[in-house]
Amino acid sequence: MNMLHKTLFAAAALVSLSACAGAQSATASADAASRDCFRNVDVNNYSVIDERSIRAHINANREYILTLNHNVNELDWAHAIALRSRTSFICVGDPVGVELVVGEPPFPFPLESIVRAPQRQAATGS
Repeated sequence: MNMLHKTLFAAAALVSLSACAGAQSATASADAASRDCFRNVDVNNYSVIDERSIRAHINANREYILTLNHNVNELDWAHAIALRSRTSFICVGDPVGVELVVGEPPFPFPLESIVRAPQRQAATGS
């Protein structure tokens, strides 16, 4: 194989690899869009539901219930609280790789489950 053929072969291989990477990225975004997901930066508030669950507020119409294998009343709520994940999106279902990071110094607590909270009904007057 002469130098021109090697160069063309290498260029074709690079184009194929970048096309595959782009397709995987597009597929990951489409999967997140088809599932019930949110980004950790979209969470604007947290509230305690019970000793194992907290509510993550995204907006007025979207809230998620995060369940931990730890008593949430024992967490240090006085410092920054954050969700950390391995991927860009956090989706309902299996929370592998998603942690609630709390306290100073920050300490990670793995989640046991993530579910979409039922939408709250607005109070009506009589």
